[in-house]
Amino acid sequence: RIPAPERSTIMLFSQCALLLTVWMLRVEVSSFNLDKQNVMNMHGEAGTLFGFSMAMHHQLKPSEERVLLIGAPRAKALPSQNANISGGLYRCKFTTQSHDCEQRPPNNPGQDYREKQWLGVRVRSQGRGGKVVVKKHLVLFISAGSNLL
Repeated sequence: RIPAPERSTIMLFSQCALLLTVWMLRVEVSSFNLDKQNVMNMHGEAGTLFGFSMAMHHQLKPSEERVLLIGAPRAKALPSQNANISGGLYRCKFTTQSHDCEQRPPNNPGQDYREKQWLGVRVRSQGRGGKVVVKKHLVLFISAGSNLL
């Protein structure tokens, strides 16, 4: 059993530690751009949630190129997808033009596309020459190499 004077010291220390933690967590976080001359400002259609997820990808085939992959979970479906709004994956070149992106179909022949499936909710690249992974709610697509692009 801890004597009363030591117990009050421990409680005071605990309260100070709690106040310090709360004070440290209240600090705001802000971001900034170091390069003001070479800014990439990409735009998608309104209401598509264009930019919800992004990944940089370095493709090697058919030609070596670095691209920015952008997910838009509420984008209009492509004609081959048999849906109105399925979400989408956009492939954007590294340029200063704001509309230098094209919607790409997933490399899944015969895939069942559903209305409001949120395709593009998550986009990942395995890196140089690797695969691209595009996720929709509860379903995961893995491309065969760079064929998705």
